Amino acid sequence: MAVDDVTTVISANQSAGSTVTRQPSAGVEEMLLDAGAAEVEGSLPNKTPRVTIKRIDGTNDDSVIMDGNAGNMATGWFRGQKVMSDNTNYLALLNPSGSAQDITFSVIQVG
Repeated sequence: MAVDDVTTVISANQSAGSTVTRQPSAGVEEMLLDAGAAEVEGSLPNKTPRVTIKRIDGTNDDSVIMDGNAGNMATGWFRGQKVMSDNTNYLALLNPSGSAQDITFSVIQVG
């Protein structure tokens, strides 16, 4: 990959409570562009994907960046919060649903 390359990850039928991670190679920095889930939370106009976005370091996995939280995440998300990741601090997207669902996200390489 090179700077400005976009990658989209689709995790189909991700089981309830499971996590999909995205760890860039050493020396690579990425920014999260978008995240989606089969289930949504909240009511219009604040519906957001039912997914928990975390930045972890492989040991500590409690660094929650955003959580659907019945649509409350929409304020932070729509303000264009920059969620950065690298080889040390990378992304983990958790399916908080009680059932399997599809989770998708896109990242762009920025460094």
